[in-house]
Order: sequence, then C-alpha cells, then structure tokens
Amino acid sequence: MRAEISKKYVDAADELLVPRGFVRRARSQEWSKQSEADRTWVHLNFGKGLINTSFGVEYLDLKRRWPNLPGAVYGTMKTLAGCLKVPRLYSANDDPQDLFNDLRESGLPRVAEWQDRMKALELLRLPNSAQWPVPSFSDRIRLAPLLLYGMGRSEDALSLADDFLAESAGRDQILPPYDVFVDALRVAAAD
Repeated sequence: MRAEISKKYVDAADELLVPRGFVRRARSQEWSKQSEADRTWVHLNFGKGLINTSFGVEYLDLKRRWPNLPGAVYGTMKTLAGCLKVPRLYSANDDPQDLFNDLRESGLPRVAEWQDRMKALELLRLPNSAQWPVPSFSDRIRLAPLLLYGMGRSEDALSLADDFLAESAGRDQILPPYDVFVDALRVAAAD
C-alpha cells in the first residue's frame, strides 16, 4: 500500500486512539495502553489494497506469573471484520472514518469488555466460536484455564483443562500439543 494512503489511516487512528490513552511508537502500526495487569492494543495491517484491523487484551500478570508455560495463550485477539454483524472489508479507496467508526462502535467496547476477566471467561465457555474473544479453539482451551488459575481457582482450572483435553484430540493446532500444556499447568498448580 502506498505510504500516503497508510499515513491517512494511521493519522485517523491517532485521532481516535490517542485521546483514549493509547500510544504508538514512531513508524508503528500498533497502539497500546498498559496497566499493571493488562495491555490493550489495536493494530492496523496494510495489505496491497486492504486494511485489516485487529485488537485485543494481553493479560500481563498471567504472562509474568507463568512466563515459560509451554503453549500458553495470555490474551484475546479478534479482527474488526469478525466482530461486525455484517463483515466488511476496508480498502485503500474507502474513507478511513468508516473503519474507525466501526472500531469505535464495535471494536473498542469489546476490548473494554475483555479486560473484565470474568466476562472473557464467560465468552470462552460459550459453544459458539464466533463469540469467543480469541481466533481459535486452541487459543480458547489454553486461555480459559489460565484465567481461572489467575483468579485463584486452580481446581476449576484443572477440571476445565481436563474437559478440554478430551475435546482437543484432532482439533488442537498449537505446538506443543495440549496435553503438554495441561501437564505443565498441573506442575504450576502444585507450586
């Protein structure tokens, strides 16, 4: 994508996100806002003619507590198009305000919602994958037990991990395999 087009989108994102406390490093296409417990972020991905926006919450305290847990997923992530009732594509020919109006109305409220870990956990337990605040089944089965474990509910976390272990055969797409993650979670629970 031509630099003048991407600059137009980056400038529009600055107008939306900077007043909300997000910061962007020079030449970056990602804005983030950080607290002690989490980091919220928005990223613009520029293709040849399309702009794809993703956003999420990274649970920094979980990542600090278990930095070496194999296969762990420490946060949420969705694309803007996946959060709209009628998915849209945003092209270089569109007005940037269309994208940022959708981000303001549909994306940013979800990011705020996912900062509530009980709400994120509730969404991860739903059977409909479109409602999960993560891109895949594999992310779901790793993040949900970690959220429970981070809330001090280690027995519930291990029970849920065991339930997911039965479901994961043939469906898990992250390495190492889910059973390795669950075994490491059990060791972490014993500490």
